[in-house]
Amino acid sequence: MDIRPVVIPDELEMCVDVWLRAMNDVGQRQGDPPMSADDVAWLPVSLSHLATSDPGRFLLSLRDGKPVAFGCAFERDDFWFLSELMVLPEAQGAGIGTGLLEALLPDEVDRSTMTLATVVESRQPTSTLLYSRYGMVPRVPLYWMEGIRDPGSLPALADGVVICPLDLGQHGDAIDHFDQAYLGYTRAQDHRMFSEESESAWVYFSADDDVVGYSYVQPEGWLSPVAATDEKLTAGILRSLVEGGHVPEDKVTIQIGGDAGELLPMLARAGMRCEEGARLIYCSNGSVPPPGYLHFGGYHP
Repeated sequence: MDIRPVVIPDELEMCVDVWLRAMNDVGQRQGDPPMSADDVAWLPVSLSHLATSDPGRFLLSLRDGKPVAFGCAFERDDFWFLSELMVLPEAQGAGIGTGLLEALLPDEVDRSTMTLATVVESRQPTSTLLYSRYGMVPRVPLYWMEGIRDPGSLPALADGVVICPLDLGQHGDAIDHFDQAYLGYTRAQDHRMFSEESESAWVYFSADDDVVGYSYVQPEGWLSPVAATDEKLTAGILRSLVEGGHVPEDKVTIQIGGDAGELLPMLARAGMRCEEGARLIYCSNGSVPPPGYLHFGGYHP
């Protein structure tokens, strides 16, 4: 078995093919219709970003010169996240996934001081057990929710909170400071990607001129990521984005952790509903994102 870095963009299509074949194999056993490359137009974009930001953690596994698996992860300060680990159905059960994961993980000495995390589908218990060997155990379910039928039922932004367009050139240092305190790591390179892909981006300041949150409006009403110092402020951000005309209320889509004990009831009362389909689980060897945080997606928190 040969494990080496993926060559991007030359081998990008190869990785997408492995991803589709692996995911469609799982979906077929669950009775889901097969996906095509057109259904996952976001995937090449995400893989290209990870190949650029963390080229040493984007690996291809080959058997007899043919690709059978790929994996990619990113590292931000003391935070490591496994974004993808895909093995072709005919190559599963031979230890390929384990070998690839070992190659992607930080050195064993470093692991003891780092947060290791990933996201798995609840219908893939084999993957969950594999990651649990390294301490990444299930912590929080993640749900896709859509449509705010009554945005006015959500709390408004608190008095004194000021919203303005997010400009990374102007606000980048303040965002880094916020992320360090909020998430435990900085991610300037990811904010550039969030910003490039978004239709609009916003930063929120307290009366003392401190950053208390930010939000990105992605195409088709996908609000991600959204970060705020508390769950009530997250709800206020969603309301302000809808009432400000930045996203139609029926198009709002978010990914939220099941531990948002204050925010989830607010959203349910506002008429948001969970999407059908596989449920995701955030796994880690320790901390989880704050409950008021709305994730970017399964491959990137």
